[in-house]
Amino acid sequence: MNIPLPKGIIQFYGHGGNGELEFLGEDEISHMSAKEKITVTIGKTFDLTNKSFEKSRKVTGGSEYVTFVYRIKNSKQKNVAVLVEHLVSDPIWEMESSTHDYEVKASRTLEFHVRMGAGKTVELEFTYKVKKR
Repeated sequence: MNIPLPKGIIQFYGHGGNGELEFLGEDEISHMSAKEKITVTIGKTFDLTNKSFEKSRKVTGGSEYVTFVYRIKNSKQKNVAVLVEHLVSDPIWEMESSTHDYEVKASRTLEFHVRMGAGKTVELEFTYKVKKR
């Protein structure tokens, strides 16, 4: 935005299926200077949960192998598609294996599109290799 914003609550509304305004969610923001990028989170849900963790980190030869796991649970009574974004902290890396298809965005950001059945838990696991100097 081209104007500074004060600290506070920002709310989002959209048009529902019947054409009327519908509350989508809200988030709290800090004081923002003009032209600063704002990141907000809306639509948090209690019936889609995720537990993510670094499973292992092993050095073999001149490379380090890092494995992450995302355990995603769908408690909804319908199938869903979930977008998982993961930021690789190392600037030079190479994917070794993954349980799901992925796209590389902005060189170090991975995007996984995970489809899940109703009432199911899916485990997304991937390993990438980092060259050590």
